[in-house]
Amino acid sequence: MSTLLADLTRRPDCADVLHALILLADHLDRHGSPIDYARRRALFGTRTCFVALADWLHLERRLRANHTPDIAHAQRWIFHTLTGSPPHLAHPAIAPVTAAQRQQYKRFRWRSVIFCRKPLSAVRPESGCCSISVSTACCSASPFF
Repeated sequence: MSTLLADLTRRPDCADVLHALILLADHLDRHGSPIDYARRRALFGTRTCFVALADWLHLERRLRANHTPDIAHAQRWIFHTLTGSPPHLAHPAIAPVTAAQRQQYKRFRWRSVIFCRKPLSAVRPESGCCSISVSTACCSASPFF
């Protein structure tokens, strides 16, 4: 977030956006966040799987997305989106370890959020990997709670 704010302060055409973010931050400081990230981290912090490989491949085909060679990026993105925590804090089985993995994840994250357009059932309990069912209007909105 600090990188975004630094970029906004350097761009005169973004003064209104910066002002809106400052007002939002002040409001959240006074009234608290409507999202309970501590609860989300407690619920999802130890998970090693958020979406089964078959479900992810189906989703990629349905959205006509570029194939992701490593489903761990999808697991990291879901962890990051659900908990608000960076992916290196995920369970060691899915956390990026090397600099190359971190860079690949960043590229994956930017490509993945632009494809969501209609409700999706991304996770099926019968897949054996995950126990939650998800139906969302957009992947980047995190409407799980």
